[in-house]
Amino acid sequence: MVDAVTVDANDAPQGRRPIFLGADYVATAHNGRYYTEAWSLTDGETVVIVRENGGTSLMNASERIAAAIDERWYKSGTPIRIIEDWGTDRTALGHRFVESSREGGHWALDFDEWDSRGLVLPR
Repeated sequence: MVDAVTVDANDAPQGRRPIFLGADYVATAHNGRYYTEAWSLTDGETVVIVRENGGTSLMNASERIAAAIDERWYKSGTPIRIIEDWGTDRTALGHRFVESSREGGHWALDFDEWDSRGLVLPR
């Protein structure tokens, strides 16, 4: 069973509605299992949101998570951008959503940029 999706495509600006590609759990080495949902933006870029699972943190497992996301969601073209969802009760340096560096780091999102591209994340 897949969790409720994070993004409501109806919130996107006119002409920027993303396409929901699906949701699935990806598994990493050390039995890590993470919920992911994939979106295709109108410019063709694929973005995958991955949720914290209460076990190994997204930051500590980011390389393994990125590899599992690529294996599950990457088709061709531009590399996937990964947005980490740390949940409302646990945040990464004060932010619920951050963009993964794919190598153990991350940075805060520019919500205005992502909103304008059609990926409107909850506040």
